[in-house]
Amino acid sequence: MQNIFIFLLLVVTNTGIYGQIAKTPLKPNNPVQNYAEEMMRKEVLKHAAFSFYVEDMSTGAVVAEYNSKMAIPSASTMKLVTTATATQYLGRGYRFKTKLMYSGEIDSITGVLNGDLYLIGGGDPTLGSKYFNKEGHQRDFLNEWADSIKSYGIIGINGRVIADGSKYNYNGVPSGWVWGDLGNYYGAGPAGLTIFDNMCRIEFETGNKAGDSTEIICVRPFIPGLAIQNTVKSADSK
Repeated sequence: MQNIFIFLLLVVTNTGIYGQIAKTPLKPNNPVQNYAEEMMRKEVLKHAAFSFYVEDMSTGAVVAEYNSKMAIPSASTMKLVTTATATQYLGRGYRFKTKLMYSGEIDSITGVLNGDLYLIGGGDPTLGSKYFNKEGHQRDFLNEWADSIKSYGIIGINGRVIADGSKYNYNGVPSGWVWGDLGNYYGAGPAGLTIFDNMCRIEFETGNKAGDSTEIICVRPFIPGLAIQNTVKSADSK
């Protein structure tokens, strides 16, 4: 019995040794991988949560990775997913279209449209955007619209101007949106007709010292029916 026990013990011991001899996958050796490794060796980042994974879609080979199994909030990296999806389904050369349409009749003598003018949004995010237009050219699209309308002989409208932003047919500001983001450009709800980044900009006249009340001197663009309760106080410029 003693010899059998020793034999079994050797088998178990050898099995454990072989089970530990597993080849660790070699990490990629390229500028992206090397930069990530070097960056995370910095003292100020030793407690940072950092994770990424890059794969060659054509071959399945790992291009670079660092802590790729770590679960962290995706945050703005989700924009890569939406951008890639739009590129795949719409194509790289896709251009958003905003339609100008009218109902009723145009008086050929006076140039007055006896009817309504419709602005039908096609989801263009660049209209009046300071992120897509040079400084001072944010309103150029309005001149283009006006020229298009005049080309049909319309110089006046005896009716309504109706803006249709219902293309996406969903709530642009979902209930789970972080309220702290709503004061930033990326927190503005999108729509089928997005103009001036769907933002309302407010300019204040401040007091002479910290704690003084402020006065709203300009709201751009003007929004009929919008009531603002101002509790903003002046602060030091430092």
